[in-house]
Amino acid sequence: MAASISLLSPATAAAQPNCPPPPCSETTLRGPDPTEASIGAETGTFNTTTIDVPKGTIQGMGGATIFAPTGTGNCKYGAVIIQSGMKLDRDRLAWYGPRVASQGFVVMTMDANSENELPAARARLYPLAIDYLTKSSQVKDTVDANRLAVSGWSFGGGAALDYSRQNSKLKASIPLTPWELPTSRYDTVQTPTLIFGAESDDQAPANTMPYPFYRSLPANRPKAYLELKGAEHDVVATPNPDTAAKTTIAKTYISWLKRFVDSDGRYDQFLWPRADTEGKIARYEFVKQLAPPAPPNQCPSPSPTPTRPPTSTPPSSSRPPAPAPGGGQVGIVPIGAPETGDRGLTEH
Repeated sequence: MAASISLLSPATAAAQPNCPPPPCSETTLRGPDPTEASIGAETGTFNTTTIDVPKGTIQGMGGATIFAPTGTGNCKYGAVIIQSGMKLDRDRLAWYGPRVASQGFVVMTMDANSENELPAARARLYPLAIDYLTKSSQVKDTVDANRLAVSGWSFGGGAALDYSRQNSKLKASIPLTPWELPTSRYDTVQTPTLIFGAESDDQAPANTMPYPFYRSLPANRPKAYLELKGAEHDVVATPNPDTAAKTTIAKTYISWLKRFVDSDGRYDQFLWPRADTEGKIARYEFVKQLAPPAPPNQCPSPSPTPTRPPTSTPPSSSRPPAPAPGGGQVGIVPIGAPETGDRGLTEH
C-alpha cells in the first residue's frame, strides 16, 4: 500500500465561514462549500448548455461538443478539453460534460481527425481546440484563457501527457487510462497531473503505462495516481454499469480541476488523503500541494496573492503516525523524503 509526499507550495486559502461572497469577476471560487455528496452528485449547482461542433468546423481535427454553465452573468470559467480514444468515440465521454460543467467549468470533448493518429500526433490538436474555444466558439466570452486543463482517454490520455510536456502554462492534466509507448517519460512536465489507471486493463496495462508514467513525473510537482479496482480499460467511458466507479472518477476529477484550475483549497480534503468511500480504489499515490491557512477571524481577499515558497524545507526526522489503512494509502511521508522502490513510497 502506497504512502504520500507532502510539498509546500503556493495556493489559495479556502474562504472563511460567514464571509460574503466576492463578485464573480473577482474570484475563481465557484459554488458553495463542497461536501462528499456535492462532488459525487451527477449534477452540480449550475445549469448547463450543450453545443455541437461538427467535424470540419475546426480545421485539422474531428468533431467536438461543448458543455458550459449558463445564467451566471459576468463569470468566467476555467475549461477542460477532453480528447477521445482511438475509435474517435467522444460520445462515450459525454457523461463528463454536464457532470463537470455543472460544477463550474467549460468542458469540450473532441475527436481526432483520424483513427490512425497516435498520441504524439494527437497532442497537436489541443492548441487547435484551445484556439477555437477561447477565440471563436459561442462560449468564448465565458472561458478564462488563463485557466485551462487537458484530459483524454487511451490515445487521448497519452496525447494529454504529451501536450503537457509542451505547454507549461496548463493548470491541470488528467489522463484517463492513457496509452503511450511504455518507454515514454514525463520528467519535464510542470503541470499538476492526475492519472487514472485500471487494475485489469489489458490495453493500457496499469503497471506498464499509467503507473510508470505517473512515477516518471517530477517528484517536486503536484501529482496523483488513482488505480480503479478490478477495472478494465473502458471503465472511464460509457456504457459502464459500474456507477460506483464513475462516482470515484468524478469526485477525484472534479476535485483536481477545482484545486488546480480554480486554485480552490476547499477541495484539498478530497485529494490528500483520498477516502475510498465507494470501495473502488486499488492504489492511490500523490505528491501534495498545501494551501496556507487563512488569517484567523478575517475574510480572505477575493484575489489572494500567493505566498513565496520556502527556499528549502528540511526533512522531518521521523515519520508521522499513519491513519488507519484503507483506500490504498496508509500514511504521509515527511516533507523532503525521497521516493524509493519500484512501486513508489511504501510503508509495511
